[in-house]
Amino acid sequence: MRIRVGFLAALLVMSAASTAHAGHHLWVFSEMYSNASGSVQYVEMFTSAANEQGVGAFTVTSGANTLNFVTNLPSSATANTHILMATAGFGSIAGGVTPDYIIPSNFFSTGGGTLNYAGGVSTWAFGAVPTDGV
Repeated sequence: MRIRVGFLAALLVMSAASTAHAGHHLWVFSEMYSNASGSVQYVEMFTSAANEQGVGAFTVTSGANTLNFVTNLPSSATANTHILMATAGFGSIAGGVTPDYIIPSNFFSTGGGTLNYAGGVSTWAFGAVPTDGV
């Protein structure tokens, strides 16, 4: 009887499905833009790794401004993927696209500052941002 119970317990442990954990730690800031007034801005993040969809519990901050991702990305197929955070008006400018996440106007200072993702997983200290499109 002991052998049978031990065998069944071992079989149960081996057949239990493991839980996959979505990553989030390989995203880096790759690009940013602002017009002169700060009313049209975007910030882009990039990852070359798959399974980096677990951004839901994390934030992007710049100064006193915070973007909460709230939910994870819809797919684990994140290799060579970008996340675009932009002001609401960004999609309506020539060449603009619909952002993945909306940030408020003047999310980052055009005079310089720091972008921070997930409490320091990725940071980008930047100087004055060109506001003439160059």
